[in-house]
Amino acid sequence: MISIVIPYYNRLQLLINTVKSIEFFSRDRDVEVIIVDDGSNEEEEASKILTLFPSLNVHIISIGRGDSAWRAPATAFNTGFLHAQGDIVLLNSSDCVHAGDILGFVNHHMRPKTYLCFATLAGTEHLNGFINEAEWNYTTIEQVKKLYGFQNGWWRCHSTNRILLPFCASIRREDLEAISGYDERFTNGIGYDDCDFIDRVYNLGVNMVLIDEPFCIHQHHPLVNYTNSRNKDLLERLTKENPQRIKASENKVYVR
Repeated sequence: MISIVIPYYNRLQLLINTVKSIEFFSRDRDVEVIIVDDGSNEEEEASKILTLFPSLNVHIISIGRGDSAWRAPATAFNTGFLHAQGDIVLLNSSDCVHAGDILGFVNHHMRPKTYLCFATLAGTEHLNGFINEAEWNYTTIEQVKKLYGFQNGWWRCHSTNRILLPFCASIRREDLEAISGYDERFTNGIGYDDCDFIDRVYNLGVNMVLIDEPFCIHQHHPLVNYTNSRNKDLLERLTKENPQRIKASENKVYVR
């Protein structure tokens, strides 16, 4: 089974689009979708999607409403990991739609001591409008490629920039357990939790693989400025405390 873990906060339409794409590619596959709602407002609660996807194995976990806006999703991810039943875990941002058969690729290529990171195209408001109205299928994907010039777009993760952040990435359960998931000390700050995560994955001796195709599309939303986040200081301190730690971002990765 593939357990898809999605941390979520207050972006209902983007989440609907993401799950719609997952539903299309999950047919006849053993897949569960675990959405961890990190305190969304009542009108944006993830539970509102349950009636939209009756054929999909979806679980909603709410971890409370309060001061969780824009926190790093470390706790949300770990909560999802604890509930996951699959031998393979796919980390999936709530705003990242599958533009290709990512689940099929994971089924065929996932191995122990392997981290598969899928290329992630940064979307636009215009593209969001198209995705909001589209039925997600292979025709839609080809329309996106043709209409939105994905080859010349801004890639958050891609072989051209060799960025490994887990907007959409898979790992075996035993490797995830070996690093105890995300470091929850990052939860109350903003950003850099992903950098710490992939560094610790890399330091396990895991084969880091970037896949340009299939890819996903990170739907547009307002960005958060976290240049001065306390999490940056935390990551720098953890790195200084462990001089043997190797940064995944500074090392070559295998590209497919």
